[in-house]
Amino acid sequence: MLNNLERKADPKPSEIKILLGRLELAVKGSGFGIWEFELQTGQLIWDSKMAKIYGYTNHVFDKNPNTWKACIHHDDIAIVDEKFNQLMQGQPVEIFEFRIFHFETKELRFIEANGALETDANGQPYRLVGMNRDVTDKKLIENNLEAERIARITTSKMAALGEMASGIAHEINNPLMVVKIGAAKINSLLQKNSILHDDVKKELTKIDDTVGRIAKIIKSLQNFSRNSQLDQLEPTLLKKVIDETLSISQERLYKLNIHFQLHLPDESLEVLTKPVELSQVLLNLLNNSVDAVQQLETKWIEIRVTANEQMIEIRVIDSGSGIPEEVQAKMMQPFYTSKPIGQGTGLGLSISKGIINSHRGELLYEPTHQNTCFVIRLPNLF
Repeated sequence: MLNNLERKADPKPSEIKILLGRLELAVKGSGFGIWEFELQTGQLIWDSKMAKIYGYTNHVFDKNPNTWKACIHHDDIAIVDEKFNQLMQGQPVEIFEFRIFHFETKELRFIEANGALETDANGQPYRLVGMNRDVTDKKLIENNLEAERIARITTSKMAALGEMASGIAHEINNPLMVVKIGAAKINSLLQKNSILHDDVKKELTKIDDTVGRIAKIIKSLQNFSRNSQLDQLEPTLLKKVIDETLSISQERLYKLNIHFQLHLPDESLEVLTKPVELSQVLLNLLNNSVDAVQQLETKWIEIRVTANEQMIEIRVIDSGSGIPEEVQAKMMQPFYTSKPIGQGTGLGLSISKGIINSHRGELLYEPTHQNTCFVIRLPNLF
């Protein structure tokens, strides 16, 4: 049977030459430069593309590894040394990035690199080979996109605060009035010389509690408005995040006569989160619900939390009758809004979706619910 199999002949030298030519064209088209490090001689050999990447088009690279190392940004030398040692030990090295200073222009450039250890017929290592590629333009685009993303988050956050501004003013002014009235009562008692210990204690306790309430509101505002980009995911009580969010939204709910309920079966439930960002998502969903129900006859909003071993689900539900299908299809897109002109940026849901995605979760609309319901799903890691 083997005799009947068609055996493919070994490639001819001309075919090998063609294949090598194609491979060379493919490498050139990829933007990669090729380097070799000869273990016997200690020389680092570059092709012309490598020389161009490092700025040696008008100068001759001296094949000295220390000359190459002098180009590397000092903060990245450790990672390059680590990858080099892995290569020397025959360990696989995936593509990684480091920064260099271009020899001629002295500009900072971003380099993508890889490598491998080659052995001879006896299995002895004799050289390292690899490729470098200048990805500076790609990094600049990524950085610009990240800057735009941060700007959108800030815009969305400030828009949320703007929507709450009136309520926040009342939230602080009302307890300040309590403080003022309490102080006036004490002053009146002093003028009448009829001051009693219990009366003073009662008023001072009321003032102390009210000042604590104001401090809590201000702290929540400070936390919410600060830059959270450098924050790390951390174990946080979910109730704490919800309470801080409510502290800057309760007055608006009260002012519009919207009934609110929180269903949290376990107050010790923790989530792995950036608290400020999760608060931003909750505030955005609450704001959307307030806008949707404030003209309804029946006005209520609830946050309902459920959890199992794998998942924590936070539902923000309101008395609305749901969202039309044509809006559902577009509402998570940046800059889409169904609100009147001047009453929405169209960024809230898209930003919120990105935040929850970065938490390894998902934000979705639940179309089967009898009311309007958004669900935040986060992995339960505790």
